[in-house]
Amino acid sequence: MKFHAQSLMLFALFLVGSITATNVTVANEGHDMSASIEVLQSVDIESEGPTKMKSTTLIVHFKPGESHPPHRHPGAVFGYVLEGELDFAIADKPVRTLKTGETFFEPKMILHRVAANPSKTNNAKILVVMLHPHDAKQLVIPEPTNSEAHGHGKH
Repeated sequence: MKFHAQSLMLFALFLVGSITATNVTVANEGHDMSASIEVLQSVDIESEGPTKMKSTTLIVHFKPGESHPPHRHPGAVFGYVLEGELDFAIADKPVRTLKTGETFFEPKMILHRVAANPSKTNNAKILVVMLHPHDAKQLVIPEPTNSEAHGHGKH
C-alpha cells in the first residue's frame, strides 16, 4: 500500500499545480535535452533554513530508443512513469527497468547515470517533481565527458 500512496501523492502534486510556462534552463551547450522536457510549473515553496526553495514539475518525453547523457540535478527528484518504460540508474547502482506506474527517487547532485527508453517502438513519458534551490541556474547539469573533464572540451 505504501507504493500506491506514493504514486497517488505524486499524481496529486501534478493535478493540483497550475500549468504555466517558465524559462528554466535544463541543459547547457552541447547537451541540449530541452526539446524532450516540458516544464509544467515552477513555484516558490516555504522552507526552513537559509536557502529559498522552489518546486518544479516537468514531463520528460522519451522517443523510442532515446536516452539522455549522464547528468546531475541541484535538488531531490521524485519521478513517476506515466507511460512506457524507463531504464534508470543512479551512482553505481544497477540499471532497473521501471514500468508504467512505478516511481523513483534521486538525491540531490547524485549522478543520474542511465536514463533511456528501452523500447524500439513505444514512447515513454515521465512525471518529475524536483525540489531545488530557488536560484538554481540549471535543473539538468551534464556530467563532463572524459575530454571535457581533462580540459579538452570545446572552447
